[in-house]
Amino acid sequence: MKKTGLKLPEILTDDEVKAFLGIFNKRYIASHKNYLMCKLSLETGMRISEVINLKIQDIDWNTGRTHIKDGKGSQDRIVFINNNLLDELVKLRERCELGNTGYLFVTRTGTPLNRKNLDRMVKLYAEKAGLVKKLHFHIFRHTYATKVLRETGNLRTTQKILGHKNISNTVIYTHLTDEDVMRAMTESLY
Repeated sequence: MKKTGLKLPEILTDDEVKAFLGIFNKRYIASHKNYLMCKLSLETGMRISEVINLKIQDIDWNTGRTHIKDGKGSQDRIVFINNNLLDELVKLRERCELGNTGYLFVTRTGTPLNRKNLDRMVKLYAEKAGLVKKLHFHIFRHTYATKVLRETGNLRTTQKILGHKNISNTVIYTHLTDEDVMRAMTESLY
């Protein structure tokens, strides 16, 4: 029989996120930068290409308002970086030489990053953290989107935040985990 329907996105649990982010040694610039790229996606839903192409001037360093330019489908959108993450990004800027590319994240030699290296980095740190799931950078966006939808309960808000033109792209995040089902069935209704 032929399979129909969309494949549900794989997401990280809160414990998996904690284990993954906890493995980075932020004393070292490269590790701190890697941590911040992953955290940025986990806390804003940015795609790998959006993180790689993020320029210093795209961020309002006072408010965290960030202009994503030419996202998927050549769509621009606005995301907001929370104050704690913004402070960490400022510290990274103070610690390292960013070169003259204008990009927020660059290689040790000051050149722009590439997506293969980021996916490779994510897999390496996932192994170090002892995670059994096969991680890739986009899992952070799936995790973020699912969390936003759970927190807000609003599909349209989630669509807007993610920059989806079509709501059918956002519907995949309405999947339920076993924990969601258990919580709904074990909480008293009256």
